[in-house]
Amino acid sequence: MASLCKNSGIALIMVLLLLTVLVALVGQFSYTIKIDTYIAENSMNDLQLRYALLAALNHAIAQLQLDAMKERSSQTKYDCLSDEWANPIWSEQNPGQLGEVKVYYRIVDENSKFNLLYLIRKKFPERPKTEDTKKPDDSGKKPDSGQSSKKPKSEDAKKTEEKPQSITPAQQFDRLGDALQPEEKIIDIPKLREAILDWMKEKRGKPDTAAAGPFKSKILLYSVREIGLAKDINPLILNPLPGIGQSFSDYLTVWSDAKININTASLPMLISLNPKLTPEIAANIVKYRDQIGTDGQQQAFQTIADFKKVDELGPEKDKLYGEIANMITVQSSYFSIVATATAERTTKKMHAIVLRKGKRVHKLFCNFD
Repeated sequence: MASLCKNSGIALIMVLLLLTVLVALVGQFSYTIKIDTYIAENSMNDLQLRYALLAALNHAIAQLQLDAMKERSSQTKYDCLSDEWANPIWSEQNPGQLGEVKVYYRIVDENSKFNLLYLIRKKFPERPKTEDTKKPDDSGKKPDSGQSSKKPKSEDAKKTEEKPQSITPAQQFDRLGDALQPEEKIIDIPKLREAILDWMKEKRGKPDTAAAGPFKSKILLYSVREIGLAKDINPLILNPLPGIGQSFSDYLTVWSDAKININTASLPMLISLNPKLTPEIAANIVKYRDQIGTDGQQQAFQTIADFKKVDELGPEKDKLYGEIANMITVQSSYFSIVATATAERTTKKMHAIVLRKGKRVHKLFCNFD
């Protein structure tokens, strides 16, 4: 009897141990299944998000093409913030719904930003020669000696003939940085500029006159965020600045022809163009271009010469225009498309750069975050 009770006790212990092992195995199996389910759902969501972002990119490209066709039919040759491309079909307030995915995008004019690659150059390219340059006498006759004699020019005449000079790219970069932090100087702008320039030269070598493209350099940058890899770079350049909500890098680009579109440029960017452009004058420029015209459309600068129509520029508006004419434009070719898609717990972003030439839009760069 005692032996039977002993055997029963051992059997009970073995059963309990077996049950414990089985419970642990079932728990582990259940946990593994749950993790695999999450992975499968995330993979499915990631695939849906990727296709939704590509759909947003195609919508944005279609809008750019539609805007180009509208400009061609109306024979307008300027881009502004009331154009088709500036009003996305899928906005953050009214996103598109693709299955379980919500997606929206925005198109940003890269010509409204400062191009970092121009720091390599010491100055901006000069304007093309105007047609009012004196031409030789068609008769071929030489003027008589009395007419050809040169008189000494007065100081006032010399000042009048002096060619307006624009600021250098380095000066514009510094002015932009100061305009973005008017009170507390969180970022040392000259130090940041030198660090970026040194890093670009170290990365791809010194400027090369044999290199192709508008920038005679071997430097290839695909995103402004790459400067975060440079030595001695203040990480705050990529973080939102106090009172602005945007980072310094949001005003920089590596994808433009370096001319600033005065129809789309922000207030700090307008201030950066020239020391004479104070915050008050820049605000008046924005006010002028945002006015509604007689046709019910937003008033915009149709040519760069329209810049002089702003009354608040002061008596030296012609001189100011001459100093910035080679730095500004009213047409844009490079655009960035920033799309965001969300499905349940997952959010994915895409950043693309496109080049518009006529009705054609070429994708130059695309990156998923």
